[in-house]
Amino acid sequence: MSRPSQLSRLMTFGLSLFGGCLLWTAFPPINWSFMAWFAPMLWMPLLTADRFISSKSPKRLKRILGNSYTHMWLAHVIYWMIMLQGLRLAHWTTHFGWLAIGLYLGIYLPCFVFVGRCCVHRLRMPVALAAAISWITFEWLRGYIISGFSMACLSHTQTDHLLLIQIADLGGNQIISLLIMLVAGSLYSIVVAARNGFSHISTKKTILVQVASILMILALTLTYGYQQLGRTYSDMSKQTIVGLIQGSIDTQFELTPEQYSAKKNHQQQSYIQQSVLAHQANKNLSLLVWPESMYPFGPTYVTNPQPTATIHKPRHPSYANIDDTTFRQRVAIVQDNLRRSNQNLLSLLNGDSTESSNNNIHLIAGTDIHDLSVVDTPTYNSAILFSPAGKVRDIYRKRHLVMFGEYIPLGNQFPWLYDLLPIGPGLAAGNSVLIFEIDGVIFVPNICFESTVPHLVRNMMQQSNTHGRRGDVMLNLTNDGWFWGSAILDLHLRCNIMRAVEMRRPNLVAANTGISAWITPTGEIAEQQAKRKDGFVIAQVGKATYDSVYMRFGDILSIVAATLAGIAVLRSFKSVPPQRNN
Repeated sequence: MSRPSQLSRLMTFGLSLFGGCLLWTAFPPINWSFMAWFAPMLWMPLLTADRFISSKSPKRLKRILGNSYTHMWLAHVIYWMIMLQGLRLAHWTTHFGWLAIGLYLGIYLPCFVFVGRCCVHRLRMPVALAAAISWITFEWLRGYIISGFSMACLSHTQTDHLLLIQIADLGGNQIISLLIMLVAGSLYSIVVAARNGFSHISTKKTILVQVASILMILALTLTYGYQQLGRTYSDMSKQTIVGLIQGSIDTQFELTPEQYSAKKNHQQQSYIQQSVLAHQANKNLSLLVWPESMYPFGPTYVTNPQPTATIHKPRHPSYANIDDTTFRQRVAIVQDNLRRSNQNLLSLLNGDSTESSNNNIHLIAGTDIHDLSVVDTPTYNSAILFSPAGKVRDIYRKRHLVMFGEYIPLGNQFPWLYDLLPIGPGLAAGNSVLIFEIDGVIFVPNICFESTVPHLVRNMMQQSNTHGRRGDVMLNLTNDGWFWGSAILDLHLRCNIMRAVEMRRPNLVAANTGISAWITPTGEIAEQQAKRKDGFVIAQVGKATYDSVYMRFGDILSIVAATLAGIAVLRSFKSVPPQRNN
């Protein structure tokens, strides 16, 4: 089979960029999912070529800029900047975070090519297998490096195809990416073989083997999907009915005090109104969920319940001249006002109910909390469970923080860095999993982009084990108002769809500005709200009856792939490098 013997820098850049452009069309907003099966074909020559033509300049900078891998990186930076352009919309300073993540994510294409070449040239793997192993290795690593960013994986292009994505319960979303890369690599091999003409027996044999491989892989995948779609994953004999509330409040900065006050009032009225409408739509609601940061009566203070316990003051100039007694009184007033506000809100829905009465609505709401029980007085992005009487039952503190949105690297060492961005002094990360149990159904909450990281959500479900039973429902509270209705909302929803299939659990999403959704354990969207629209979703969930292979055993497939990739790289360093400059 013929293959390109060498590739120029222009050809390398063109293949890298054009392949990325085609792959981008497979994602929202264009959403041509079929393109995901063909776009990677343009990267296969990068794996099979004997050599790249790179700069021979004696100057180091020119050699770096003229290197073929640098051209791949630049092309992939462009791909990611286009893919994630919605990250820049909330404020002009967010352009720097958008640029930083684009520059970082751009390294994954040259890494994929280098390891793929090692597999092809050192382990003598077929290009399809080499591409699949290398690709899922770096998709998996992307979920860990720099706290993890697993949005816009190759598998996410296929979330509309339920039969296809059911295999995610075996090996996570990486197994679908593996499948797509195997097919793309096989199609490339067919095209290369066909260029030699059909008169050769070897050509016909190659094409026949590749076509048979594609058909067999797809047939097994679709058969498994059909079987899994017919299974039952929850016991619905006793249901918990949940109202997911969605407002349309875009994240804005640099508002005047009057504008800020008007925005907060609109936010409060919008969420209260939709909560009332949700209750009117279903009188059997047991739980309402408000998205991240949308609870209008926060932030709140958390203190030790013991009356004599120490209350620590935040290290902020505004508290410097307040004595301990006055500060304690202020904290008590804030906490009492919060309790009264909660009571007023919930009594609007429950009437004059008591804790013991039937059909009382609990509330889970996203807001910041200030923990005054420890010296550092950290601030957390949190989800609070309120009882029908307005009392705080429990608090989940977000563990996986968003860089440049919730913290700045080295911000604790250099606090002045936070003055450069409008996010405030930065948030602390929680360190534990929490469950909310409502009517016997166990909810496992996560906040914002935590749901984009597969291993993080899996660990949460693993640690939610109570009395031999893991959590029944995943619950994502997110404020996607940062992205102003862009395709980031669609990408986030696709992450939540994959988590539902991987864990075989319903996944409930309460999202400010959208996309709020009730996702079933098969990845089907039972109900959802449109972007940037006030509304609600009513979901009915029960107790889980099935733990997936992925939940029990995790990323074994990715670990095996990474091991093979590591062996290939080690082999390349023990022999002649797979890429020579001409």
